[in-house]
Amino acid sequence: VTDEHGTVRIAAIAAYGDTRHSLVDRSGYTGPYLPGYVARTSGHVRRPGAPKRVFQALDHVVGNVELGHMDEWVDFYNRIMGFTNMAEFIGDDIATEYS
Repeated sequence: VTDEHGTVRIAAIAAYGDTRHSLVDRSGYTGPYLPGYVARTSGHVRRPGAPKRVFQALDHVVGNVELGHMDEWVDFYNRIMGFTNMAEFIGDDIATEYS
């Protein structure tokens, strides 16, 4: 998607249910958000020389999948997005009175 501020590349990855992960590359874009958007006035001012925010890492991802299909979706995220398991919680590790 392009306008006078440059180009934004957008991709999406479909996952379970209605889940869709949107990936947005704004590295070639200087506008306020996406083409067609207008910046709103805000009291927040970025300090001169402050680093530009850039997506660097994900701490964790949580999603609820159909019973018995967890391994299938873990494999999906490992293959498609290069994720790795750093911790695994099972059974009573995370159970509450509501789960």
